[in-house]
Amino acid sequence: MKNRAAKDETVYTKAQLLRGREWSPRQREQLMALLAEDGSYSLQQARSMIQTFANRRVE
Repeated sequence: MKNRAAKDETVYTKAQLLRGREWSPRQREQLMALLAEDGSYSLQQARSMIQTFANRRVE
């Protein structure tokens, strides 16, 4: 599954995002679980996925 960002946004692979210094250890673990190996994501998409994961309702 390949995700596409808007044309003006830079996209990164999962490995590139995980190497970024922007993420806390917890966020890095979440990204490891949430991102597809062959996907491309913008920083905004990655932040949005982390936020959605953090706000999920557990039943």
